[in-house]
Amino acid sequence: MSRNQELTIRMRINKIILRYLYGSKISFGKNLRILGGMPIFKIPKNGFIEFGENVVLNSDFKKSNTSLTTKAKFVTGVNGNIII
Repeated sequence: MSRNQELTIRMRINKIILRYLYGSKISFGKNLRILGGMPIFKIPKNGFIEFGENVVLNSDFKKSNTSLTTKAKFVTGVNGNIII
């Protein structure tokens, strides 16, 4: 299996996990890429997060071009929304 195929499978698995954990509180368009570990989400009550098309969430400590020390974090208020 090639490296590209592995990444594609990993991306699909990550999307399935997001759907399972957060259901209708999170939505994403085509080509959501999650690098590194799964980001941290805190979405209480009526909060909602929407990722558009071609979004990259970078939680990769080793291969990042910036100095990351923790995973990507997204937190909404009780009725808050994040739209990227």
